[in-house]
Amino acid sequence: MRDTVLVRKATFFLAAAVAALVWASPSLALTPAQADAIAVKAFTALAAKGNVALLGLPALVPAGTSVFDGGTATATATASVAVAPVTRRTWVYWDDLAYGAKFQHPGKLVLIDDTSGKVTSTVPLQWWPVVNGKRQTWRVVVAAGGPPGRTVAAAARPAQPTRSLGAIPAGALKDDCMVMIGKGSDPKAAQDFVGMQAAAAALGLRSYDVGTGTANVDPNGADLARAVKQAVAPPINCKDVFIYISGHGYRTGPTGVNTGSRWTRAGTKDRKGRDLWNVAQAVVTADDIGGIVRDNAAKSTFKLVIDACYSGRFVLDLPKDEFPGLLVIAAASKADEVSWFHLASVHYTDGTDKPSTTNNPGNKDPKKGRSEFTNGLIAGLTVFAGSATEVGAAQKAGGSLLARMIDRAVQLGRAQDFAATTRLTTPVGSLNAGGPVVEPPKTQVTATLTLSHHHIGAGNSVICGKVATAGGATVEIKVRGNGGFTAQATV
Repeated sequence: MRDTVLVRKATFFLAAAVAALVWASPSLALTPAQADAIAVKAFTALAAKGNVALLGLPALVPAGTSVFDGGTATATATASVAVAPVTRRTWVYWDDLAYGAKFQHPGKLVLIDDTSGKVTSTVPLQWWPVVNGKRQTWRVVVAAGGPPGRTVAAAARPAQPTRSLGAIPAGALKDDCMVMIGKGSDPKAAQDFVGMQAAAAALGLRSYDVGTGTANVDPNGADLARAVKQAVAPPINCKDVFIYISGHGYRTGPTGVNTGSRWTRAGTKDRKGRDLWNVAQAVVTADDIGGIVRDNAAKSTFKLVIDACYSGRFVLDLPKDEFPGLLVIAAASKADEVSWFHLASVHYTDGTDKPSTTNNPGNKDPKKGRSEFTNGLIAGLTVFAGSATEVGAAQKAGGSLLARMIDRAVQLGRAQDFAATTRLTTPVGSLNAGGPVVEPPKTQVTATLTLSHHHIGAGNSVICGKVATAGGATVEIKVRGNGGFTAQATV
């Protein structure tokens, strides 16, 4: 199934499916088609704006099963939740209200009793649902305005061949390395790390994965700090560390990226008889990054790339003046935006589809899809490294070549970031690479001024004029005064 995004008001043509619904008698179980039709009728996003899909589990779940939100509201939220298990065989559906987006983003859990056919529960979600603490494989019932089971094929386009990287001087990145974290955050992000590691190898950049975490879950900020400490020490001796994170962001609370979650049954119940479940969250926070930069300031400078929802919050929390050793931050989205996995196409409610024509490998094989920002970044790094003009400009500017490369890569690769080109998200960055300021070229102007006195009020005069630039633009200038003059310019 190819991910499809709806970017206008959703309109579903499901009359036939609903009309075909045959309600089961209390003594009979629902068929999958009947359960789907009930779920479609309960799908409250029918007239909502957004990127929506109705997903369902392949089979019903037995009585005693716990189904609940797979994450917590913030990075520091309570480590346990109370869940009332279903009491009968139940069909489980998920209204994904930002289909194809990374998390957090809104959704709704819908439970349908297999015997009565009634919707027994609707629960707001911010993460994917888990069943007995485990992530599930979901089937698409309705996606982006089509009838049940509709898919939208993307235009397959092979990945562009790797361009020559000969513009990077030999040994220019010998003291640099990349440390990656978040590989276990989501199966859909797995190819992000494959792609980034291959890009690093093509650049001659050493790369390392943080590896196994220490909290019975995926690695967190403390594990990242230990990995960086090893990278800057002998025998690795990295003097310029590029930290790459792909995971899931938090909209509120402390700025952070979820790099893994693991739920376990506590074996106890609360006073209402609900099962208690504990979560071990792996999180990398802005404070973690700030501490890493400060603790290793004598040995290394740093670059930070984050592919996660709300990742622009890191730019706000790690200002240049407080962290001079953090030479660049590149984030997949603004502080209030989600980011996106691989998107094969954008679907519009007028029935048209815009397939992706980027070089994302997922367009040819969905299993190899990269998150859109990461795909664009890789493309941008490749373009930069193959351009003598880009490399020469960065060298002239001075400071860290890798920092300037990352900063430029966001723009150079934008055409390969389908989420950005369709304005679903806005990558942001902050460059603090040092080196001399390169002044922009001077613009020659010619001016024709006409001095005239106009009586516009007691004691007031006005001087009017026009300034034309070499490129043909015209600026109109008015100077008003009464004893003293103030200038007002209108382009």
